[in-house]
Amino acid sequence: MLLSELTDNSLKDLEVMTNLLEKAPFPIGKVYGDALYDAERCYLSIWKKGGQAVIPIKKNIVYRQPSKPWLEPRNKQLLEIRGLGGDDIAREL
Repeated sequence: MLLSELTDNSLKDLEVMTNLLEKAPFPIGKVYGDALYDAERCYLSIWKKGGQAVIPIKKNIVYRQPSKPWLEPRNKQLLEIRGLGGDDIAREL
């Protein structure tokens, strides 16, 4: 872990993540988060720093067409889950 920030409940996790990534040294490696971080602005912030998002996608999401470069891993993950049946077991693989 390179950066951390302690906040109160008034800040959204997405805001904190994007602010931390702006302060991160370039380039960054992998950025881990739960499905809460499955948002375009998180993927964009990670992509701008040269990082790789390791974020499970939310259920019932839509494939984004045309794919922006920072959303390609997310779209690929969605297609893989759908190809494996789209259920909870497919999401865990």
